[in-house]
Amino acid sequence: MNILLFGAASVGKSTIGKALAERMNISFYDGYDELEAYYGKPIRQIQSEYFLGSGFDDAKSVVYGDILTKHPEDKVIAMCPTYYYTSVRKYVRRPDTVSIVLEDSPENIYERGEVFNQRTGGRNDDPALKKRLKKKLIDETRKDITFYENTNKHIPLRFNVDGRPVDVCAEKLQELAESVFRNQEERGPVVSLDLK
Repeated sequence: MNILLFGAASVGKSTIGKALAERMNISFYDGYDELEAYYGKPIRQIQSEYFLGSGFDDAKSVVYGDILTKHPEDKVIAMCPTYYYTSVRKYVRRPDTVSIVLEDSPENIYERGEVFNQRTGGRNDDPALKKRLKKKLIDETRKDITFYENTNKHIPLRFNVDGRPVDVCAEKLQELAESVFRNQEERGPVVSLDLK
């Protein structure tokens, strides 16, 4: 069983994915960590080297293939945000895989502090700075969500984080993944399902 978690930056793929893997007692792989380990470079450098067209998404695709091929155990993979669906299609369609898009409002993502911490170097202890940047960061998050919808629209399973605690999300995602796997074994792949 492979569970691939998609979604915009900072929606909770890694945090929730890790909790889900621990809950299910299976392996967890963070897309960004695996990308850096595979290429032996920081993300920013990889992005700059593969900047044009689908290059960066193709570079990510190689890493996902490596994880899925060399690690046959059950696992959760927090996928890096991907614009070109063609770079992940073969993984999304695998019969041993459930792909789920995590969604949340830009406001909830901001409130969790993930976006703020990533984009300001972790200086979220400065309330004045946080207030000045709040609108800008929420707008940037909204743009990220829209940008990555090009890929996410092809993935029928949706889970709305809705600002809920990580453990609650992990529990609900486990129920969803296990239900989908049972249905796939009986009827074939899921065509569409939107879970709130």
